Amino acid sequence: MAGCVRKCGSVSPESRKRYTESLANVLASSDGQERFRSFLESRGFVGDADTLTFWALCNKLINRHHGANITAYRLRKLKMKTKRVAEFAEEQDVNLDAGELERLHSAADCDDAASILGTLEDARQSAFNLLGDKHSLFCVHLLKSRKT
Repeated sequence: MAGCVRKCGSVSPESRKRYTESLANVLASSDGQERFRSFLESRGFVGDADTLTFWALCNKLINRHHGANITAYRLRKLKMKTKRVAEFAEEQDVNLDAGELERLHSAADCDDAASILGTLEDARQSAFNLLGDKHSLFCVHLLKSRKT
């Protein structure tokens, strides 16, 4: 917990308000993600920290390729990175169900960038949903740290 006190404890009132309003606000900020990860790890929620990493990997791929001109080279890279994301989810403690993992693996073999990105968006949303309960605990932590 000491690590979280150092990284989570000195949150500005503005950031505290923003982070406690929604999980989306936490994830929209690199500082928010770092503080949330520190909180998760300090509480022993390793699987949830892995889920946060998974969310960030999906988000990065989606943002990098969304609306971009997908050349054959970029499609190969997207497929390769999607495969790595699927392997990460499988090897780490990301709590996706078997169907979601299968869709990720299938997407890595797909030749349609829009389908791959759609699958990544679905996986990112699943990770977001999985993090919701821990966000509630994070909010309690932030509000308590304000009083101490």
